[in-house]
Amino acid sequence: MNQSLLEINSNTTASLNYDGYLIDASANDVTVTLPDMTGMGDGKVFSFTRLDTSSFTVTIVATATTIDGGASIIIAVDSFNTISLFDSVWKSTQSSGYSQPIMMAIVSLRF
Repeated sequence: MNQSLLEINSNTTASLNYDGYLIDASANDVTVTLPDMTGMGDGKVFSFTRLDTSSFTVTIVATATTIDGGASIIIAVDSFNTISLFDSVWKSTQSSGYSQPIMMAIVSLRF
């Protein structure tokens, strides 16, 4: 795992080159589309940290599969989500508060 992070503030498709996304939706809704992982096997993990506290929405959308049985999930304000591919479907785990992911991001960016 390369542990690369990308800060975004507009719609994007998640890249296999990045493991984590720091999302700023303070000016607009942001949608992140997960890549089509058909035939890629299990194990890919993405992390998503929402940086803002605005009323705009951050949505993660699945391609060619589901996330927790649905087409998409919403990233809540002040939260951190990990989304993992398992049995060809995405599974998510959400934590409120983002101090740990932010610290991981700072350490990753410094070294």
